[in-house]
Amino acid sequence: MAGSQPLWQRDERLGILVSMVMLAVLLSAIIALPSTEFVLDLFGSELTLRFTGPVQILVLVAVLVCAGVDALVRQRWPRAVPGSTVNRPGALAERAPLPYRAAYYSLPTMLTAIGLVLVHSVQWWGYRIATTLFLGLLLTAVISMQLATHDLDTRARRTLRLALNALAYALALALFALIFGARLRSLLSATGILTASGLISLELYRNSETSAWRIWLYAGLTALLMGELTWALNYTAYSTQLASGVLLLAFYALTGLVQQLLWGRLTSRVVGEYVGVLVAGLVLLIALL
Repeated sequence: MAGSQPLWQRDERLGILVSMVMLAVLLSAIIALPSTEFVLDLFGSELTLRFTGPVQILVLVAVLVCAGVDALVRQRWPRAVPGSTVNRPGALAERAPLPYRAAYYSLPTMLTAIGLVLVHSVQWWGYRIATTLFLGLLLTAVISMQLATHDLDTRARRTLRLALNALAYALALALFALIFGARLRSLLSATGILTASGLISLELYRNSETSAWRIWLYAGLTALLMGELTWALNYTAYSTQLASGVLLLAFYALTGLVQQLLWGRLTSRVVGEYVGVLVAGLVLLIALL
């Protein structure tokens, strides 16, 4: 088919990207870069931001992941982007808009960041190598599934989409618990969960047959609502388990409703189902915790 790349060439590009990411993550545990501090005055109080060596390397690795995923998406199947009028073979590789391609960056970038943090959290080199290898396998699987779901006609699209959704919600729960459990100031915790929610929402919304700007718009609105909810939860005495559970339920219901809206399936019955799941989940959480 015109515009398609041989399978071995696609695998080679993906292998090179994952290998470079794994090497950078391992080197970050060896190379000690000098730290840089920035002091900000926010709402009358000082906030110190420290850019340590690992953080600096993380920024570089994130740029590498985004560039690599972008190249893979650009050369993928000769399909028109959802919402696009371009349908001729090879058009996707030439005209896919950056906002649409950028929706693919979030999940691999977040997994890379978590992998780098885990590598630095263990001391024995055996664990570091094992963590890096697991990160490489996970990145390969995730990016491969993303590329497969990119073709809206693929037979396994629904199964792979469900797998990516499960991974996205598991990642959301882990990040919610980590950020809320740190008991940071509301400005930091709300911003952290706002950012995580927005990035994960991009992955959940990107396969909808709609324009890229709507995907980013609804991801931004989801992130804003989750940030507001986190700010409110900081004024409660909820435990980390209960608060992270509430955040996950709210995130699941919110993203589910948005997905149904983007797919053109949002009805009063669907809204009732998601509200019922949210209420039942809250009752169960309160009963257990």
